[in-house]
Amino acid sequence: MIRKEEFELKRRLSAKTLEETFKEKMREGLGCSNFEAEAVLETVKEVFFPHSIEDVSPGQMVVLAISAKEPASKPLRDCSFLPVVLTLHAGEEDDLLRQREGVEALRRRQLARMAREALEQGALLTLEDFAYRIFNCGRRTVSRDLAALREAGETVPLRSQQKDIGRALSHRVEAVRLYLERKSYSQIAERIHHSQAAIRNYVTTFAAVAAMTRRGMGAAEIAFVAQISPALVRDYQELLARYDDPEHAERLQEVISRLGGEVVELAGRRAKKGGGRG
Repeated sequence: MIRKEEFELKRRLSAKTLEETFKEKMREGLGCSNFEAEAVLETVKEVFFPHSIEDVSPGQMVVLAISAKEPASKPLRDCSFLPVVLTLHAGEEDDLLRQREGVEALRRRQLARMAREALEQGALLTLEDFAYRIFNCGRRTVSRDLAALREAGETVPLRSQQKDIGRALSHRVEAVRLYLERKSYSQIAERIHHSQAAIRNYVTTFAAVAAMTRRGMGAAEIAFVAQISPALVRDYQELLARYDDPEHAERLQEVISRLGGEVVELAGRRAKKGGGRG
């Protein structure tokens, strides 16, 4: 405990010394007043070091990540980035995991933990962030880790998973699958890291697709009426076929009866009016 307090004191003193050195350089090199040097220092800290040294503990790192508010269609060069504090090494618990299960297991725990930490701070990490900036490994290594985590039932909230980039539509299917297995909206939200409102929308859209499929409508027609992509229609139809069995028949019919007919009617009216994609 005493050693930790001494370490924290040294860090604070070091930071204070650097700040004073910077202000002295501003005063002597640019002829700034004390007020101007202080103002420039505060601006630099706000932009480049928004987290004070007390905010970052040993084992943590600060990384710039894309704001979770940025849409998938926006080019990365135009996106806003947020500095987030990530826990690369959580101390004894990480050391014990490495001893018991090896380096891969530890890296996967770190990957899932840091992705959740970034999301909690309003940002989303990417596969490239982990490969090139955090773990310094190949993309395939991170892809294998993500696949292993998915197989174990853990959803990692990367930007691709949250923003429907590429084939990351799987989180919608996963949300509906869990709902068909009688998980609550709150349980699903905790599992896949999406809002309950978004999950309700996924289930409602699935119900509409299922209802229209049972009416004999084709995928292209369903996509037009429901204002979703043909790829998502096919994903939902595959899920419908998988769960259209005696074990899940009651739940499936409950979802379609409660939500499907109403949504089909609303979607049809919207399509006739020329409404946009939902």
